[in-house]
Amino acid sequence: MDARSLWDIGIAAIGGASALLIAVGWLVTSLLRHLLDKDIDLYKLELKVKTEAQLKSAEFELKKAFMEHEIRFRRLHEKRSVALVEIYRLIALGIEELEHFLLPTSRLDAQERRLRFTKAAETILLLKSEFLQQKLLFPEPVATTLENFLRLLESAMNRWAKWAILAEEGIVEAGRRAALQDGWRRISEEVPIIK
Repeated sequence: MDARSLWDIGIAAIGGASALLIAVGWLVTSLLRHLLDKDIDLYKLELKVKTEAQLKSAEFELKKAFMEHEIRFRRLHEKRSVALVEIYRLIALGIEELEHFLLPTSRLDAQERRLRFTKAAETILLLKSEFLQQKLLFPEPVATTLENFLRLLESAMNRWAKWAILAEEGIVEAGRRAALQDGWRRISEEVPIIK
């Protein structure tokens, strides 16, 4: 064996080992790539399943929240309509009581007028109390209109109360009559507009 043949054998051995190493490397790489591709496909499938489950859960929660909102909204409408009916009933009753008190053609004695005034005042106070309890149920324009109407009635009631008491004591009949006429005018002209 000469040096050249040793050299050829060495080169062949190194070349063969390198080729074997390259083949084994390629085989390991292919095997790892295949396993990773399987893992990626499995991960994609798991991710898709989780995403669909989360999406369905979110959709269910959204539908549930929508139904809860719808029920609350319906209840609010029911409460609003019940409150509006009660307030309207009290307004009608209050106006009727005020008309009985202020009716210009009635010739009531002082005690009867005071009794009618007291009934009207109690009805207006009940109306105000009911309105204040239910005020938040109404839209702002409706609440403001009702509030202004109640202020008008309350200020008029205070003015009429003064004249009713003074008239009972026999003082200033002309002022009492003017206050009652003003009240009748408001009831007959302004209240229908508010209704």
